[in-house]
Amino acid sequence: MRRPVIGIPCDVKFVGRADFHAVGEKYIAAVQGAVGDVVLLPAWGDMDILKRLLPGLDGIFLTGSLSNVKPSRYGSELADPNTLLDEKRDNTTLPLIEHVLEIGMPLFGVCRGFQEMNVALGGTLYQKVQEVAGMMDHREPGDTIDSNILYADAHTISLAEGSLLQQWMGGASETMVNSLHQQGVKDLAPRLTAEAHAPDGLIEAFRVTDAKTFAYAVQWHPEWLYTEKAASIALFKAFHDACVEYATATAGR
Repeated sequence: MRRPVIGIPCDVKFVGRADFHAVGEKYIAAVQGAVGDVVLLPAWGDMDILKRLLPGLDGIFLTGSLSNVKPSRYGSELADPNTLLDEKRDNTTLPLIEHVLEIGMPLFGVCRGFQEMNVALGGTLYQKVQEVAGMMDHREPGDTIDSNILYADAHTISLAEGSLLQQWMGGASETMVNSLHQQGVKDLAPRLTAEAHAPDGLIEAFRVTDAKTFAYAVQWHPEWLYTEKAASIALFKAFHDACVEYATATAGR
């Protein structure tokens, strides 16, 4: 049996004098190490191209990013003109999410990918969680480039009783996670079920309720220490198993 092949949509970053399509190495390393071989998908925003590529893939992984989903995608005005956007990624991932769910391909979203899944399915986002009354500051520690500090455990999350994540983690009721975001789920999309919450009530994990296979997303970064953290191991194993099952079911396509 061949290894599953996982597609990762790129960010589009302006570097020097031109746009570059790029994916953070830590995401590639985690997927390559825990799930299968990786194919990077340029953010052309062209579903015809993506539909030609998808038959060669067994899963889609949506990464985090420094950029944010454009607020007009969920009916809001841009709160801060300095917010980094990536409309080419929006034009790629949002329709891709709907199509991948329709064909029953495994889908895993992290951080921005988590937010993209909520928006693609009709949900909304807080643009600055730290400015919402009663909410914590979920941003990363400032003024450091030390990854061990940036990705250190920041707070607990409570796992919903009977949730998939609770089952994958052997019945755990809570776990510690890192936190490197200022946007988060405001209104959960109708097709989603919350699976975990931060102490302030912010949704930290959800599943697509009516999905045909693994369709899951988390707000934190499980790719960091993916072989060491219990939640990361559980998430990537579940994604891997779903991708293997999909590859087997679609062999010879």
